[in-house]
Amino acid sequence: MKSAIIKSVLFIIFSFSLFQTIAQPANLISLSRTEKVYHGLIDVYPFTMYLELENGSEYNSNVYSVKGWYQYNNKKIKIPLVGIVSDDIVLYQTNDVEMQKRILNQPCENNFYDCLEALRNETKFIEKFVLTKGEVFSVGTWQRGSKTLKVQLENNDLYPQKNMEFLQFTIQDKTFDLQDLESWYHNYEILKDNGRGTKIILSYSYGSNSNYNGMCGAGEESGLLYLVFNAEHSLISYEFYQLESCLKSLETAVEEIENNVLVYTIQNFTDELTRQITVDLNKVEIIEN
Repeated sequence: MKSAIIKSVLFIIFSFSLFQTIAQPANLISLSRTEKVYHGLIDVYPFTMYLELENGSEYNSNVYSVKGWYQYNNKKIKIPLVGIVSDDIVLYQTNDVEMQKRILNQPCENNFYDCLEALRNETKFIEKFVLTKGEVFSVGTWQRGSKTLKVQLENNDLYPQKNMEFLQFTIQDKTFDLQDLESWYHNYEILKDNGRGTKIILSYSYGSNSNYNGMCGAGEESGLLYLVFNAEHSLISYEFYQLESCLKSLETAVEEIENNVLVYTIQNFTDELTRQITVDLNKVEIIEN
């Protein structure tokens, strides 16, 4: 029953999205990076670092290996690094070839998290960085032997792999970064706009858990985002409407009550509450019932 409801909701969202023309006033642009240059301080010493993605994990989409280098800005000597990205970034300078291969190839077929923890705590290194994302700056430590120094990066944009999504308004050649909404939701598609780019409904859908073998590893998070802009395409308001969620135990049934007017009934099985919204694709509006 749940599978049928999900397929019905997604089919209707997809069907209406087909009506969007190529020359629409707002286009969705998706970009992906797999490398990054960093600037910061090790204690009081300015340094530059470069990291690029090497191999992704088969078990968790947020875990991957990286390689690169760092240099002190006053010396310009590149010191090679290998490392693992998970919630934080752990980097090593090492001459141990087997350790380098182990980190870059991530041989974690069994006991994935025990294996990951072992890779994050290797001992045959010359130098080691541990970097953590902060609210304003990414911070961490640099270690060589018994010596440990503080590290601060220039901002909190920590991870070398990053997916970015923008709305581009063709009338004014202006862009809006959807990450400015500070939400975990992503993988958007334009469902409908009002022809001027001032009212836009986006749909989104992505996997519930980056850990494929964990809870909701095969689940899905999906919903709608309603954006209202002024004539200069500055954001006035926005609202998220989550329709399906394995993590939050949400299921949705949808009914078309008029041509291009849909009523979504969202059932929350955690607190047994029901919510209804009306999506009017003619007026490009979402109203909470």
